[in-house]
Amino acid sequence: MFELLGLSEYYPNKLGREEVYTLSQYSLSNTTSQATQDLPFYFLANLLALNYQARWLKVEYQREESDDDDDIWNEDESNIEPTTQQVHPLDVIIATLLCCHPIIHQDLVVKLWECKLAIPLVVQESQEHPPKFFLWAMRALVMRWKRTQGQELRSEERAIADYPMQTISFIRLDRSEISKSALLNTVIFGSNPHDVFFHRDSEGSNHYRQLAEGSIELAWHLPEGDFLTNTGTQNNFQLDNITAFANLRGDARQYPQQLELIKHISSYIFLFVSAKELQSSVSIIKKFLSAGKAVILLLTNKSIEPIDNQSIKDWIENFKTENKLKQISFIKLSGKSIPEIREKIRQQLTRLNPIIDKPEISLESLAEIMSQEGMDIDEYDDDCQQGIQQANKILEIVRQYPPDERKAKLLPLQNKLWKDWADADKEMVRQEYNTQEEDSGKYYRRHNSIKKNSRQQQLDIIQSSQLSQVVRDFITGLSQNSKNIRKYFIKQLQLELDNLSRSILSDLNSAYTNKINQLTTHDKSLDLKNSDQHQKIHRELAEIDKQIIAQSLGLENLLREIGQIYLAIGTSNSQDLTPLLRELYKSLPQLVAELLMSGYQLEIIDGEVSCLPWEWVEAVLQQFIQLLKTQGLQNPRIFVLSATGIQSSGKSTLLNAMFGLSFNVSVGRCTKGISLQTVKLDENLRNKFHIDYIFVLDTEGIKSSEHSSHSGLEHDNELSTFVIGLSNLCLIKISGENSIYLQDTLPISLEAFMRMPEIVLKPQIKIIHRNIEVCSSEKLNKQNLILTNKLDEYTKIACENENRSLQSFNEVINFNINQDVHYLGGLYNGTSSLSPISKSYIQDIHNLKNKLFGNLDITHIYNINTFLRTIRILWNYIKNDQFIYSFRNVIEVKCQIEIDDFLNKAIQKFEHETCDLLRITYLEISKSSYTASNSMILDKSEKRIFDFLNNLWLKENSKLDLFFEDLKARYGRSFKQQKLISSQKLDDLRERLKRESRWKTKKYQENYHHDLILDKDSSLFHQNLIDEIIKFTTREKEFLCNLSHRELRQKFDISWDNWIEKISENISWSFTIETDIEYILRHQYSLLYKTIIVRKGNKNFRDCQLQSFYSRRAYYSYFSRSIASDMVFRNETYIHKVIQSLRDDLLKSLRADLYHREKELQRYESSYLNVFLSQVNSYFEKTSMSLEKEGVILTKECRADLFIILCGYAIRKLENIDFLWRESLKPIIKLKQEKERYWLFFLKNR
Repeated sequence: MFELLGLSEYYPNKLGREEVYTLSQYSLSNTTSQATQDLPFYFLANLLALNYQARWLKVEYQREESDDDDDIWNEDESNIEPTTQQVHPLDVIIATLLCCHPIIHQDLVVKLWECKLAIPLVVQESQEHPPKFFLWAMRALVMRWKRTQGQELRSEERAIADYPMQTISFIRLDRSEISKSALLNTVIFGSNPHDVFFHRDSEGSNHYRQLAEGSIELAWHLPEGDFLTNTGTQNNFQLDNITAFANLRGDARQYPQQLELIKHISSYIFLFVSAKELQSSVSIIKKFLSAGKAVILLLTNKSIEPIDNQSIKDWIENFKTENKLKQISFIKLSGKSIPEIREKIRQQLTRLNPIIDKPEISLESLAEIMSQEGMDIDEYDDDCQQGIQQANKILEIVRQYPPDERKAKLLPLQNKLWKDWADADKEMVRQEYNTQEEDSGKYYRRHNSIKKNSRQQQLDIIQSSQLSQVVRDFITGLSQNSKNIRKYFIKQLQLELDNLSRSILSDLNSAYTNKINQLTTHDKSLDLKNSDQHQKIHRELAEIDKQIIAQSLGLENLLREIGQIYLAIGTSNSQDLTPLLRELYKSLPQLVAELLMSGYQLEIIDGEVSCLPWEWVEAVLQQFIQLLKTQGLQNPRIFVLSATGIQSSGKSTLLNAMFGLSFNVSVGRCTKGISLQTVKLDENLRNKFHIDYIFVLDTEGIKSSEHSSHSGLEHDNELSTFVIGLSNLCLIKISGENSIYLQDTLPISLEAFMRMPEIVLKPQIKIIHRNIEVCSSEKLNKQNLILTNKLDEYTKIACENENRSLQSFNEVINFNINQDVHYLGGLYNGTSSLSPISKSYIQDIHNLKNKLFGNLDITHIYNINTFLRTIRILWNYIKNDQFIYSFRNVIEVKCQIEIDDFLNKAIQKFEHETCDLLRITYLEISKSSYTASNSMILDKSEKRIFDFLNNLWLKENSKLDLFFEDLKARYGRSFKQQKLISSQKLDDLRERLKRESRWKTKKYQENYHHDLILDKDSSLFHQNLIDEIIKFTTREKEFLCNLSHRELRQKFDISWDNWIEKISENISWSFTIETDIEYILRHQYSLLYKTIIVRKGNKNFRDCQLQSFYSRRAYYSYFSRSIASDMVFRNETYIHKVIQSLRDDLLKSLRADLYHREKELQRYESSYLNVFLSQVNSYFEKTSMSLEKEGVILTKECRADLFIILCGYAIRKLENIDFLWRESLKPIIKLKQEKERYWLFFLKNR
């Protein structure tokens, strides 16, 4: 059989991931295989694609020409030898299972049940081999069903291998006239059954079954709760709890060990037997009855003859003396239809239910029993046991901690320390929470210090051997085991960690779902959108989400801790590390790269802290490159495919079905952040498509806009932009016909790409509608046209926002409405938990995959190093440019820009008018005498300024009302929240200016009076110095008369320093010019300020030198590619010259103005900065508009860098001028300047 199927080289257990998961012709084939040796690989490809018709394995068979069709009536079918055309599909499945590595067994079992196909539990390879019991294979199987708890319907999710349940078994003696497996399907599923169990009438079936004989297959009935019970005639069958159905293939008498298993596991045993075989069943049935089982005999005779009735009577006599007849039932099949038989079987289950004990036994316990009966348990393999034991050692430690403390105690590097690092990494450039108390450079350095401190604390934990035993054992398990043991170790650990989390997350997930439903109810009223109740639900959701994160512990968390170990060690000088840590640093990326190659995921974006661990991702993928080189694959070409969309739209399911992957799809273990899995192409496909690997990215589900908080919205927009920009092709999954998500999110990502001048991106997207019927596609075609127009409209708005030429959506993101919109039917055939995945859904995915490869664009194929570079650049832009991601759509962006422009003009008006009023006050103070009372002046000034600000506030608020009415008229939507915020900003501005004007007036008065005091004290200091000289010369007169002129001078100089020190006083005034300039930029040029922070980094403005600004390519872009080509053809020197002249002209004007201020020694006033910055901005706008006429746009980087160097120069000069002005006012300076005059006076009086 193995030779026929081309599997000899793989037997036993040698078919590994490389052979099973490599993308091949079988994955893309539209026809069934025509060669027998292709059947196993065709089956695997279709099963991994979740195609429940994967068992329909049929090879066309043609008779020789000499055969005559009529000869079949003369042939004895039992004597026909199987040929290569007559392999039974179940034999193909069993043979493939026996050839696959046990790790692959788990994958196949999961895929079989996702297709709702029966799963082999026991296989009788041959009479020479003991039956093989696949306990390890069953470990990965998780089932979900519904149960009622009081009045609430709850979901249950459990791993099956260790879950005790009752079992109903079906066996037969000899051949049956009616198909046992077909009837079993109807018992479980009703009158229109899905073929869970393959049967004689299934597609591809034949009479030549070999390997499948003696196998026991399992399927399960999953309860759906009282609320979902179907009381119709088709299928009203309900069991209280999950129930297994076991089906023994072949004549049960030939398989005594299998019968022992049936006896141990079963509550009810249905025996298909003919009347003539009844007597041979007596010993078997007695064993069942003695074990307390109920036995239902189904007499398979087409008709019951008198002799058959006598056989039945004789058979009954065997059990009368043992008083076991109440455990036995008969069902005569003759003359009954399938529905009648089905109902009879269900009636017997109901009748026998109170009579017998219904043992519940888990597969794990059953395996222990059957091992003693001589069965070969796959899990008892030595390598498997070693891997399991090592994993269980870790799990024992984990279980010792309360669920909400496990991650914090066992994984200390990734909780607060990693979160602090990630938050500081963003905040140092975004400065979202910065106040005026710190300048941006100092704020940047403080948060950079937080990052360093977090890493140092992580390093301290590592160096002081405080890593938990869990982490140490995990690293040991990855690094010191043989390759085979390591496979079992990592798989067992993954499964059991998921089981632990699953058991504690059920209630939290239910609570989360309930809160989402409450949001949906509240959001039906727009007015409630910002209500207290709405905000309360969001807070509760955030709290539940926090608990889910805290209590969810999986393999990804252990791998994340390894990443943090690597990053922490990487910050230390290698000379300060022990040899053990240096070796650990080198080995960790390779260990995880090997896992990536083995099918495990690499986390690109950590979903819990929304951060890219860049150095770690780079190190792992560099090691991945090295591993590929050992396989002879140099510089692999990769195609990056991703999927994104609203939560629960089926992104992960889509990717899993396309490539046989294992992204999380359960409610409790869904994808967080962005994860990567790799798909290798076989040699034929590599040569055909010119790519070696597909890098598949799965993303965290995007929250719908109505369910998203502000921070959640920002997070979702960042993720969407990152994954679309990183991909060669991004599949955007939409549930049903709702395209609002597309209209909102895509243009946000598009505008974000426009704000990235240093990276050339033109990603492609495909829109995938799910749950769409064929009749809806015509309706959707109209909607697609509307969507295209809307995307183009929003693209134009985004271009206006970014001062770009008006482009179509397709010019930025590759999208063709006629080619890139696809429709998928519903995922399941029906709503029951027993429903299989729809064949049409799978076929639609298969067609999509073929179209994807048929239209593959190889002009932008990555290599891994290019992929890494794109990751880094994209993330830096997203991390640095917070502004765009905080909006729901580009209309909000445009409106916010208009709102900011309105407010900036209002602010400048408030500031300018207030400065004028302050000048009047300063003049009044300067005219007053020192002895005069100034309280009246201060009171009068305060009233004048306050009255003016109140009146101006009323006027600007009226303008604000008109402004928002105009916005509403133009964009057809309300901006209530933005209006409230804007009004509050005006109010805050008014109150701030009141406080500042009061403080400035008082400060000016103090400074002015201090100047008067200094002037008065100048004459006093002069007289004091004269007195000191007279006193000294009088006291030392005789001594001084005997000194030479040179000695007198020396004596005078020494005495001078003492006199000056005696009469001096320390006068210190401080002005915060840099803080003032940052305040103005932050409040009046807020969008530009974000870019300035990023561009200058940790520097202070005063440290930014003029020479750092020189014309470069990042300072300009073109309206379109055609203009770009034309400008390249022409000399770009002109553009560089204009930019350089812009800098020089502004600098010349600034220098002239500052020279005048220095010459006049003018006092520093912050109002000067407003004027200066306004002039810079106006001149930049004028130059920019001039260039736009020639198709050239000056970028925000150009504007930011220009502001930085001019502000730096202005700060340095103003600080110097201010210092000179203050020094000029000190009396002591005047005295020092007249030292020689006092020297002459000294000589005269000696």
